[in-house]
Amino acid sequence: MKKLLAVLLFLGLLAPAYAQKSKTALQAEIATSLASGSGITAATLRQTLDDMVASWIDLLGATGMATGVLNNSPSLTTPTIATPTINGGVLSNITLGIVGTPSLTVNGINETLPAQPATLAAINLANTFAATQTFNTVIGATRTQTGTTDTLLPSDCGEEIIYTNTATVTVTIPATLPVPCFIAQYQHGTGKVVNNGSAVATATLHSFHGYTGTAGQYAIIGINIPTTSIAILTGDGS
Repeated sequence: MKKLLAVLLFLGLLAPAYAQKSKTALQAEIATSLASGSGITAATLRQTLDDMVASWIDLLGATGMATGVLNNSPSLTTPTIATPTINGGVLSNITLGIVGTPSLTVNGINETLPAQPATLAAINLANTFAATQTFNTVIGATRTQTGTTDTLLPSDCGEEIIYTNTATVTVTIPATLPVPCFIAQYQHGTGKVVNNGSAVATATLHSFHGYTGTAGQYAIIGINIPTTSIAILTGDGS
């Protein structure tokens, strides 16, 4: 009996504090049985062992630690996680409490995270920002067109197109360009850039001076789409 009692007390000490039944609770079960004066019966022994096994299964997963699964939201105090593998590449339902000034390194790029518990925005989702956001300087892109025909694209919005041909370049302004959209056309070559193409259904072109294209080499004109199917030409036109 003494040996059995020693085994039970030892196993009770091994029980994790964050398990389904705590170490203290399991020790209390044994103490209660002893205090009753009836000793440890087979039923009490079985119940205590069942509770201990259930506690460990609840922590480690039904098939044990080999599964690599922590169930029932265990508390981890200052854990060290080295090169984790996330099944399927998806990490979800995670609440991250941040203390101090932590940083996150992804693909060799180090980023400083908020100094308090916060929500990190996902760049591929719509986000509503509740605080002031500061962004780096945005540098515009360019597209070079070497041929004598061109059709403007939605991806051209906010960019400058450089035309380098020595012959006249005929440009089509589609009626389907998004609103708003602004495109700069730069005549780098000697060929005039004319916006009178009809490669696709075109937007209606307006200009205060009745211009349709560039005035000459090194001229820059702007195509502004203020409403659907309407294009306004501005700048060094003719």
